[in-house]
Amino acid sequence: MNKKLDFNDLSREALNEMLEAVEQCILYRKEEHEQWADSRFPGCLGIPAAILLFSIADAIGSYHRDRNKSFVVEIDGAPQALDNKAKHLYILNYKFYGDQRLSSKELDVLYKNYRSILTHNLGLPGSHILILDPTGNKLIEKKQGPQNDNWVLNLNVFFNLTKKAVEMFLSDSKEIIENSFAVKDEVAKKETDLFGGIDTIDQLYNSTSSGDYVSPSGTNYTIPPNNSNH
Repeated sequence: MNKKLDFNDLSREALNEMLEAVEQCILYRKEEHEQWADSRFPGCLGIPAAILLFSIADAIGSYHRDRNKSFVVEIDGAPQALDNKAKHLYILNYKFYGDQRLSSKELDVLYKNYRSILTHNLGLPGSHILILDPTGNKLIEKKQGPQNDNWVLNLNVFFNLTKKAVEMFLSDSKEIIENSFAVKDEVAKKETDLFGGIDTIDQLYNSTSSGDYVSPSGTNYTIPPNNSNH
């Protein structure tokens, strides 16, 4: 039997992989590694941590996007639907992320000035800061600086909220993903058997000795990259 590798399993596995990667980024300290001796930016690997955290929120939000506007969250005291891709981060105001009450302005800053510029440009605009403050309790806030006001995003808060969000999402994720418009309207239009079947993989590669493999959840099989030289 040539059992297919499941998109749903892979997506759920990816969430846990992302969380693990975020934790490693946050625990990492540049001052402990010689290659960062000349860096002007000490501390943890903040940029990749932030990008991964936004990617997780983006993914969870994508599975709740609803063109019929039946799924809503409260923003500025009114229900708002996740009815397009730009609104995926509205999921931050859902129960998965602790029913936060982020304003439309804060969500706009998170999407446009943090998520998008970090993802596409690997940087941040002026007056936008990432901090790692274990004593903080706000995901984002505006603080007065010596010259102007600064938007401050706390990676500790973001990480802790995300761990709880992933745990809650995974408890119902199979049904959520399978019934989502993201899968039905987008993934289904593409080749969803991304890695073929387990038997096909065995026949093609007939080896699990390489370190260049990844494993989807629910299987003991590894999937080599298309080109092991990259």
